[in-house]
Amino acid sequence: MPYRKNLFAAAGYTLLTIILTYPVAFQLTTHIAGFKGEDNLQWRWFLWWFKHSLLTLHASVTDVSILFAPTGGQQPFYAITSYVPALALPLTLLGGP
Repeated sequence: MPYRKNLFAAAGYTLLTIILTYPVAFQLTTHIAGFKGEDNLQWRWFLWWFKHSLLTLHASVTDVSILFAPTGGQQPFYAITSYVPALALPLTLLGGP
């Protein structure tokens, strides 16, 4: 069965990821992986904003009205990097930011 080889590889990579990120792999709802002062907090906010703007506000991801209040503003960088939160959206819905 050809899929068994892929299943074995996926299980191996999952196990390796858990080992390399221990203990954060078991604290994803309460901790943020990364170093203080790096981009980890910005990406956590962006994952939340992507979900909030699409599913709650039904607005564009680039229209960041809460940061540039009261008039709102645009963040064109978010349109370029939207593939990351789009791929992470199922995980974000399960228990992310």
